[in-house]
Amino acid sequence: MNLTELGFYGAEFKDGVDKVFNLLSTIDLKKETQDNLKNKILDASTTNIELMYKLYQELEKHYGEQENTQVSFSTFPQKAILVTGSNIKELENILENIKETEIDIYTHDEMIFAYTFPKFRQYKNLKGQYGYGLENCLIDFATFPGPIILTKNSIHNVDNLYRGRLFTTDENFNKEISKIKNKYKDATHYCYAYIIDENKKSSDDGEPGGTAGVPMMEVLNKF
Repeated sequence: MNLTELGFYGAEFKDGVDKVFNLLSTIDLKKETQDNLKNKILDASTTNIELMYKLYQELEKHYGEQENTQVSFSTFPQKAILVTGSNIKELENILENIKETEIDIYTHDEMIFAYTFPKFRQYKNLKGQYGYGLENCLIDFATFPGPIILTKNSIHNVDNLYRGRLFTTDENFNKEISKIKNKYKDATHYCYAYIIDENKKSSDDGEPGGTAGVPMMEVLNKF
């Protein structure tokens, strides 16, 4: 998960990727001695700490140095969306898409840590934290008067209780992109655009901004 999130910021950790794949490919629980397995787990833990530190550096590079700050737990009588989980890149995408609207955004659970970054405090739509976290999510979701977005790193399993109000990001679509990447491995960019019901997204995937995904979306919007 940390490797995936690191990729959202255009960063790489090749040594970490190699170590993870090596660990997964060499573990054989039927043949491993207790000491060997212990050493591999310790090695994987060290790699994860290095990865988390690199991710922390990327977050500060993109959003500014973390600071102590106060977070409001008050709500306002306005159209609102609740964003839960831990993937603040998804929170940034949502805020960018609604910043010209009068829709308020509230965070939930681990997403509260976004307020420690100066960039997020600049969004006027970001109003505060709602509820008391994962252990209380059933009550929090039931009482929130608006749609709820689960970011990709969420672990809530409550979609059957809040059908029609609960949304998530494009995990399934990303699986299709992965299939295309595996089929056409020589390609240097995998640009795309899609419209699924009311959801729209496009990507230039490294091409100059607005030169690939946006034209694709313009074509789709004509249908």
